[in-house]
Amino acid sequence: MAALESIVSRALTVFSFLCLVSANTDAEPPGRATPVYTPQPRYPAAAYQHGLGGSGILECNLRPDGTVVSVTVVRTTGYGILDKAAISAFQRWRFKPGASKTVRIPVNFKMGVRSRMAGAALERPY
Repeated sequence: MAALESIVSRALTVFSFLCLVSANTDAEPPGRATPVYTPQPRYPAAAYQHGLGGSGILECNLRPDGTVVSVTVVRTTGYGILDKAAISAFQRWRFKPGASKTVRIPVNFKMGVRSRMAGAALERPY
């Protein structure tokens, strides 16, 4: 089991995870939520082993102090395990106090494989 965890751990270092949220505080319009703490979702080992990936949109409902009250799935990634990983991470996010009440966050779980010879990331559907 430890060998499997080691393989998964190394494999997770090559996957690409994109979470498109602007954290540029100088360019934020008034009233827009600005994230100040953004732990990224962990790619679940079981999802990685089965080659699961997908994009979705989640919505965070915020308290006035910038903490997250709840997270709902607006558009699923297609897999409950990936949605749950994103929800778990976004529940820990923190925003500047007093901005907007809700924030929609796109999430993309994407697997990538590195070529040993070229050193470039290659996209491979599994």
